[in-house]
Amino acid sequence: NDIESLEKIFDQNKNDVAAIIMEPVSFNPPKNNFLENVRELCFKNKALLIFDEMITGFRFGIHGAQSMFGVVPDLTCFGKAISNGYPLSVITGRREYMSKFNDVFYSFTYGGELPSICAAIKTIDILKSDKVSEDIEAKGQYFIDNFNKICNEFSIDFIYAKGYGNWPKYECRSVKSYTSQEVLTLFQQELVRRGILIKPTVFICYRHSYSDLDRLLFACRQAILFIRDSLLNNNLTNSIDGDLINAIIRDETIDH
Repeated sequence: NDIESLEKIFDQNKNDVAAIIMEPVSFNPPKNNFLENVRELCFKNKALLIFDEMITGFRFGIHGAQSMFGVVPDLTCFGKAISNGYPLSVITGRREYMSKFNDVFYSFTYGGELPSICAAIKTIDILKSDKVSEDIEAKGQYFIDNFNKICNEFSIDFIYAKGYGNWPKYECRSVKSYTSQEVLTLFQQELVRRGILIKPTVFICYRHSYSDLDRLLFACRQAILFIRDSLLNNNLTNSIDGDLINAIIRDETIDH
């Protein structure tokens, strides 16, 4: 949502920016016409706008998150969700840019692999007929609302769910002398103990039922209750059995 920083990049690299590649949305919604302003900046500076919809793609609608916000990029990337997990990725875009593929040699690992193409055709049919995106959004919002209801019940304000129903997430903040890492580690630990293996980014899919979500929420409730009791007894750190959770990929990227 920091349009000024993007303006600065364009100003510092006059006529040297080929494209802006970005996810149209993550867990924080675009504000103050951010996407519209990005679109305008790209047009003004003759740079392509490319949306990475590998995750947002069909979670936010058959046409991706761009249809939700009404901002159409020049190119869009979609991932294997389009083929229900079969190896396939897709580049779509405006005709004037896609037609360039007619003038260059290009090759893909699975370029001629028909099972994935067949899977994609069938998946798209089901996405349309069964209104899969709407189903996922409703289930995700159900999770967010009930997760936060549990937190409020126990007067817990340092653990909460956020994001869109299409792509929810829960977060842990620091509390008292305990870091957010410690809180998250204990929360994840207690979920695993209750048979739930999940990341803070909650990828709900069409096959998940409300019974599945209720089982998840029950485990979350027990884990939150355990954390509350650990805080009351001042032994949250001692309740952690293993190492703290670390952002391994991010750390390796920084080190390099």
